[in-house]
Amino acid sequence: MPETKFKTAQEYIDSLVPIRKDIVQKIRLSLISNLDKDFEETISYNMIGFVVPFKLFPEGYHTNQAEPLPYINLALQKKAISLYCMCGYDQRFTTMVSREFARAGLKLDMGKSCLRLKEKDFLKNEKAYLDIIQKIARYMTATEWLQFYKQSIQIKKNYH
Repeated sequence: MPETKFKTAQEYIDSLVPIRKDIVQKIRLSLISNLDKDFEETISYNMIGFVVPFKLFPEGYHTNQAEPLPYINLALQKKAISLYCMCGYDQRFTTMVSREFARAGLKLDMGKSCLRLKEKDFLKNEKAYLDIIQKIARYMTATEWLQFYKQSIQIKKNYH
């Protein structure tokens, strides 16, 4: 496992240039104020992560049981700010995100679980992006995410 460069979300944010620091901090605070209280902020995979802590799910993430179960990670990439939404594997989630972007008149750039936000677009439409991020954060509680995750892993096991 790669060594973690940052110990806290604040260390991660402090390492950024001012304009990017401001954007990431706004997204982070929006997530914190809208996520279920059972999610815990951490550094996960060298990104700001919101996870189901071991005290609620001691088994950890199936691909690396030394890591708590991730829900949303926030990272700054070269060309975009990325939100890795593990609930993106739920078709209802991708439908909701697509609908919200269309309603706001924003271009959606999303992979299976990665939502990419361009800085210049975010700066032009900050309120609309933050409204969508709030909806993403509220999409599932930690208990709902854990239930969905366990069900998905069980289905995967049955196919192997």
